[in-house]
Amino acid sequence: MIENPAGMTETSVVITGSSRGIGFGLAEQFLQQGCRVMVNGSTSVTTDVALERLARYGDRVRGVAADVSCREGLLLLHREALFRFGVVDIWINNAGLSHETRPAWELDAGTVDRVLHCNLDGVVQGTIIPFLEMRKRGEGKIFNMEGFGSDGFMLEGMTLYGTTKRALTYFTRSFSREARLSGVQVGTLSPGMVVTDLLRMTVGDGSPESLKKRAPRCFKWVMVSEAYIVV
Repeated sequence: MIENPAGMTETSVVITGSSRGIGFGLAEQFLQQGCRVMVNGSTSVTTDVALERLARYGDRVRGVAADVSCREGLLLLHREALFRFGVVDIWINNAGLSHETRPAWELDAGTVDRVLHCNLDGVVQGTIIPFLEMRKRGEGKIFNMEGFGSDGFMLEGMTLYGTTKRALTYFTRSFSREARLSGVQVGTLSPGMVVTDLLRMTVGDGSPESLKKRAPRCFKWVMVSEAYIVV
């Protein structure tokens, strides 16, 4: 559920990587509270599928296919949101990539580049771009999605992914300090461990038994539909 929904009607929300998984769950919850939501997928196919699933919300939901691991894709998403909604009240950097559970030296160069670009470059630019517009208004909220490794926890085979999430947490907290007088709230979301396609890819065969064996005990198991955010 989304807590504290009062006053959220007509609030404009952008969620990167929201064609499925946690991002899609968040998008649907915001829509149920009366918000206007811009969903985003990496391809037109995934974006269109998400829009079809959310069609009952009418013109309060829009979609943009864009590669949010690069500045150009993020600028496209931001421009389209401003064009459709006039303003962006909440921006959530949810998009992220993982990799097979392997030691860092066994990952091919292409995989390393893709994970770093999406999880780091995408979040850095995905924070700066909406922040500049929000700062002009003196209000707005930007949230970056934490994940495995954000708290420094280590697991063999997850070094690269964990590194990006650890760096993301530092970046967000430091950026928030620098932006403390801007009127813009910048923070992280920590949904705990959620069963998604991304998680299944990193934990072996994806079976419930495999998931339980890999799951750090400090994480809470929740369903995607129960993702929540306090706004």
